[in-house]
Amino acid sequence: MRRKIQTILKGLLGAVFMACTVLSCDNEKPEFDVPDVPVIDPIPVDEEISINIASNPVSAFESGGEATVILRTTPWDILQADSSALLTLTDTLGGQIGNISLQSKELLPDSTWAIKVKVTNADSVFIKLQMECPDTTLMTSAVKIKKVSFNMRSVKTGGGQSLTLDSKTNVYSYCYPTTTDFSSQKMIFFFNGDKITIGDSIITSGKYYILDISKPLSFSLWMYDLHKEYTVKLTNTGLPVVRIETNGQSVTRRDTWVPGATMRIELPDGTVDYEGTLSLKGRGNGTWDFPKKPYALKLDEKAKILGMHKDKRWILLANYKDRTLLRNDVCLWISKQTNLPYTVNGQFVELVWNGKHMGNYYLCEQIKIDNHRIDIHEPNLEEPEKGGYFMRIDAFLGYSDPKWADKGTDLGFWSSQYNVPYIFKDPDEDEEGNMLTTSSPAYTYMYNYVKNMETAIYKLKSDKNSSEWKQYLDPYTAVDFALIQEMTMNHDAYNNWPKNGPKSTYLYKDSAGVMCFGPMWDYDYHTFTLYGDFEYGNTTWNSTENQRLYQWEIMKMTNKNGTYYFSDLKRNPEFKALLIERWNTLKEVWKEGFEDYVDEVAEKIRVSETYNKQLWGYPSRENGDWQLTFDQAIEALKTAFNKRWTWIDQNIGNL
Repeated sequence: MRRKIQTILKGLLGAVFMACTVLSCDNEKPEFDVPDVPVIDPIPVDEEISINIASNPVSAFESGGEATVILRTTPWDILQADSSALLTLTDTLGGQIGNISLQSKELLPDSTWAIKVKVTNADSVFIKLQMECPDTTLMTSAVKIKKVSFNMRSVKTGGGQSLTLDSKTNVYSYCYPTTTDFSSQKMIFFFNGDKITIGDSIITSGKYYILDISKPLSFSLWMYDLHKEYTVKLTNTGLPVVRIETNGQSVTRRDTWVPGATMRIELPDGTVDYEGTLSLKGRGNGTWDFPKKPYALKLDEKAKILGMHKDKRWILLANYKDRTLLRNDVCLWISKQTNLPYTVNGQFVELVWNGKHMGNYYLCEQIKIDNHRIDIHEPNLEEPEKGGYFMRIDAFLGYSDPKWADKGTDLGFWSSQYNVPYIFKDPDEDEEGNMLTTSSPAYTYMYNYVKNMETAIYKLKSDKNSSEWKQYLDPYTAVDFALIQEMTMNHDAYNNWPKNGPKSTYLYKDSAGVMCFGPMWDYDYHTFTLYGDFEYGNTTWNSTENQRLYQWEIMKMTNKNGTYYFSDLKRNPEFKALLIERWNTLKEVWKEGFEDYVDEVAEKIRVSETYNKQLWGYPSRENGDWQLTFDQAIEALKTAFNKRWTWIDQNIGNL
C-alpha cells in the first residue's frame, strides 16, 4: 500500500507528546505557533507506512490498572507527536468501545511503541488499534485485553521455613544464623500465575530448586505479559561462625583438657579464617554453673584468629548473665581508652558445638604472659627475682563446694595485712613440667613481696605523705584500674560472695619492676546496673533505681564489710591528685565515645541476640534488666553510664 501525502508533523523527539496536524489534499498548510520546536521531516512520497502488533495477542491488566499493547510502526516516528486524535480503539467489528480508553504512549528503546489502554466495567475485550489517515485507515490485528489476578503465595526453604516478605520492597528474606555458604540452597516457590523466571530459567509452582543465593536473587512472576519483580535474600547474623567438633568426647570439667577436637572459623561471607585441632576444657567460677557454658581453648599450633595476634590460648565467654551480651566488650572498650599496656581483644561469634547452634559467644584472648599480651619476662622458679609474675586476686581461693570438685585447686595465699587472696596464674609450672608449690622459691618471693607492699600501703593510715608504697606498686596502672572499676560499677571489684574480698582482679610484676594492676577482666556481672541490684534467687523485678550509682565501689568501701588498698591509697595526696588528673583526662574520652560504641556493637549483634534469646531465654537477674527487651536493656546500660559518670564527676574531689 502506497499513498502520496503531503504532511508535516511537528513535536518533540522522544516521549514528549505535542499536537499533530494532518494536512488536507488541497495543500493548504496551517500555521503553528510553537517556537523552537524541531520539525520532523515529512514522510517521503511513496514510502510504505504500517502499524502492527509486536506484543503477545493477549494483554493483561489487574483491577484498576492499565494494559499495554506494543506497536511497531513504519516509519518508527509516525506516532512521535500526540496523535491520540488519530489512534483509536474499536471492537473486532470496527465499532467504538465505550468501556475502554486510550491513556498514553511511550517510545521504547527498540523503536516500538508502548500503548497504554484502560478498561472499565469489563473483565476482557477484543480490540483493534486504528489510525486514520487522509486517504486510508491503518488497523492492527485483534488483541485481547484480559483482567487477571496473580500473586506470590510464599517462598520456603528446603526445610519448609517460610521467608518473610517486605511488601514495600518485595524482598523475601530469611536468616540462617550459622550458614555462611549460600551458593547452593534448596528453595520452593508457591504462586498464582503462569511462571517465574530467573534469568533465562523458568520456575514452576510447588517444585524444589537448587539456587545460588550468595547474592540477592531477583525473579519475575508472570501472567501473560504482566510481571512483578521480587528478590530473595538469605543472610546470617553477620558474625563469624565457630564450629567445634569434640569427636564424641564430653567437656565436663574445668581442670581437665579434652584433646582431639577440631575447630573451623568461618567469616560471614564464607571465608575460612581458621581450621585446626585443639584441646578444650570448661572455665569460670560461678559462670560454669549456668546452662550456657564458657570454655577455654588450647590450639595444637599457634594461630592468628579473627585478626588477633597468633597464640594457642583463647577463651569462649558465654555472657549468660548479661541481658545485653555487651558488658564485657564495652568495658574492655573503656579500658582501651586508658594507658593500661594491654587490654584483652575479642569478637562476638556464633558457636556451633557438635553441629548444634549454641548462640552468641565472645571469642577472646586468654590473659597470659606473652609479648602480645602481658609483655613481661617469663617466670623463673629457681631465681624468682629474674622472672615475671602474673597473679589474680580472687576471693574464690580455697572456696569449697562439692559441685565445684571439677575446678581443681588454685595455688595461692591470703595476704597478711589486708587479707587479700592472691592466686598464681603464671608461674604454675616450669619448663620441665615441675609444678609450683608452697616451698618453691618463687612462691616465697611473691608472698614476701606482697607483704612488703601491703605494709607500705598500710603505713598511709598514720603517715599519708609516705611515698614508700611507690617502691612496690605502680601508681599509674593502680589509678586507671580504680577509675575503671568505679566507672563501670564493677561489683566484683570487691564484694562479699562467697567470701568477703575482690574477684577477677589481675596484676603482674616484671623482674626488677613493681606490681601493676591489669589487665581488666570479667564485667558481665553487676556492672552498669540501673535498676534494683539483684542477687541469686530473686524472682521479682522492679524499676527501683540502684543506689550503687551513687556510692564508691572500692575507693571508700562504704558499701563493703572490709578494707582494700584504695581506701588507704586515697589518703595519699600524690595518689589522690593523680586520680583526679586521670579522671579529668579520661572522662571526656569516655563520655564522647561510649554511647556511640554501645549502639554500634548492639546493632552488630542485634540479629544474633534474637537467636541467643530463643536458645537460652532470659538470663539471671544480677544486672537488674532481665525482664527488659534488648533495646530497653541497651538504653538502661547507657543511662546507668551517664548517671554514674555525672556522680563521679561531682564527687571525686571529695574523696
